[in-house]
Amino acid sequence: MWNDDVSDRYWWADIYNQIERLMWELSKAEDEEEVDLYLLGLHFQNESDLKFFTKMERDEIKKRLSVLMTDTQKHIKLLNEVSEELKVLGEKNAKKTI
Repeated sequence: MWNDDVSDRYWWADIYNQIERLMWELSKAEDEEEVDLYLLGLHFQNESDLKFFTKMERDEIKKRLSVLMTDTQKHIKLLNEVSEELKVLGEKNAKKTI
C-alpha cells in the first residue's frame, strides 16, 4: 500500500468518524490493487523485456505474473465485497431522521 493518508488522497471527502475512515481506506486499497493489476498486466505483455531470458525463464516469469494477477483480482473482489457489506450494514443501522 502507498503511504499517503486517505484524507490527502480523497481530499474532497468529509471523514467524520472511524467507520468513514475505514470505508475510504478500503476504497484506497481497492484503487491500489487495480493499479497493481494494470502494472502486472503491462509486465506480462512486455515481450521486449522478456527476450533477455531463456524460454524456460520466460515461462516461469509468466507463470508467476499470472499467479500475482489472479491473487490481485481476488483482492480487488474481496475489498469490494467488504466495502459493500459495510455500506449495507451502515444503511441498516442508520437512524432515520424525520
